Order: sequence, then structure tokens, then C-alpha cells
Amino acid sequence: MLNERRQETTVFAAGDNVIFSFQLRNKSGQDIALRNPIFNTEHFCEVYQRDKNDNAATSLGVPYQGIFCTYQGANLLLANSTLTNEILWADDKTIPTVGFFCGHNQQQLLPVGKYRTAFTTTIDIVQNNEVVGQVPANVCYRL
Repeated sequence: MLNERRQETTVFAAGDNVIFSFQLRNKSGQDIALRNPIFNTEHFCEVYQRDKNDNAATSLGVPYQGIFCTYQGANLLLANSTLTNEILWADDKTIPTVGFFCGHNQQQLLPVGKYRTAFTTTIDIVQNNEVVGQVPANVCYRL
């Protein structure tokens, strides 16, 4: 999670937009191919408003209309490189969307309150359409 000044944070000032930034880093010296879609997008960047007991109660949705919309046999992640996907919660033409997002939902800035987002996934490494390795499912980030 980044604020509009591109600083990592879990606390945002009133009126600040939220930038969802997801990066995959290949620290190996070899190119790798990742299955397309790279991960299950069902709850990716989904924001929940917390209730009075601090539970994630109400889904406010996701900032995008789709992700991984164009078909590719696999997504190449070059040796020693980083694949970045970034999208804002509320669309702002001055800060570009980066990566595999296909359209932006018309979300409004989040009002002052408590929110939660979390993302868990397994990422398959493929070769000749066969899974040859996996990055295990981990919680990537919580707000």
C-alpha cells in the first residue's frame, strides 16, 4: 500500500488516495515463466470496511474492472527483474495504472474510517505449459 507520495503505509490522511502496488521479484539469474493469469484475482485489492468490533464486514469492491484480460500462454519474468502492478483506489489520470489491469472502477476516495484488505495466492512457475515450481501462498499485505 502506498500513499499519493508513493510512501509505504497503512495509515492514510483524510482525502488521500490509496495506491495498490504488487510486485513480483525474480532474484534468480534465470528467466522464468508464470502461469496466466498469474494469480487468482477474486479478492485482489478488495477493500472491506471494518465494523465497530474491528471485523471486516462490508466489501467496498475492487478498483479495477478486470485484470489479466489479454490471453498470454505465460508471463515472462526476466532474470533479476521486477514485475509491477499498480492501481489507485479512486482513478486519477495524473498517476498512471501500471500492469495487467483492464479498466478502472469508478470508486470514490475512502472516507475516514478503518478498512482491511488482504491477499493470498499461489503462483505457478511453468515450462512448456507444465507446472515446474510454485511460489507458496502467503498473505501479501493487510491494511
